[in-house]
Amino acid sequence: STRCVAPHMAVFHRASDLLSTGPSVSEREVVNVLGRWKTYLQWNQKIGGLAQLDKMDLNSPWTELVVDGRTGKLRRPATEEEKAMRTPARSPQRRAWCQKRGLAQRYWHNANVGLLPFKDSAMAKSVGATVGELSKEPISPLACEVVFDAISDGQGGIVEYALCDERRASYQRPDGSFDAEAFGSAVNKARRTVAIGYAIYPGILNAIFLYVGYRIDALGIALGAADDFIAGLERSWETAGASSLAAPALLAAAFLYSIQKPEPVVDSSATEIRFQTGERTARLKK
Repeated sequence: STRCVAPHMAVFHRASDLLSTGPSVSEREVVNVLGRWKTYLQWNQKIGGLAQLDKMDLNSPWTELVVDGRTGKLRRPATEEEKAMRTPARSPQRRAWCQKRGLAQRYWHNANVGLLPFKDSAMAKSVGATVGELSKEPISPLACEVVFDAISDGQGGIVEYALCDERRASYQRPDGSFDAEAFGSAVNKARRTVAIGYAIYPGILNAIFLYVGYRIDALGIALGAADDFIAGLERSWETAGASSLAAPALLAAAFLYSIQKPEPVVDSSATEIRFQTGERTARLKK
């Protein structure tokens, strides 16, 4: 996951980039993410879109309706905020599910880290920058993804609260500087997790099918069946000529006819709706 681009500097790739050939981020970009928080609480509570999201009452989708002194309930229309939250990762239902199980989400990490100020002077110094410089620099979305890859040990969208803070702390040396080696090892470990996942499914299934096919000589069986089919057609042609193709042609025509969907033809001036299928017309009274 790392390759040297300058003395004591490295770049990092996504865990899903198994060959490390895609876009990369620098130590400085990673530090600009990590130096803005020390605990998940800083980007996971009352910040950004979460301030409004956590106020939603998921158990009250109804609104009161009073007509002629009688009170009833009517399902209220979704607010613009609720419509926006229908994206699964940022939905209030997903948020509630994660909170109940003590899980921090990748989505909110990426969305809210940039709203926090950069305050870690030791980390800034380790990449040759100042707190003020990094605080003014925009957050790299790719760096956010790489950081959460390391924290989640893969490309998952959630991680336990305790693990999140524990792994975040492990990317700093005792003097507070950025530990690029530890972070690179974490990204490499995440990459191995992703590779194993790809190998198990669908890779290992394909390997099993190939092995079974090899053992039973599936290719030889398929080629033999093809030869037998062609030989049968040749014998039929020799004995019956073109008429030997009549049965297959009729079967194909019947199949195509059976799957043809009726096309409704609506005549606004008539009192009936006609459904046409081929040459047939069925009439249904309105």
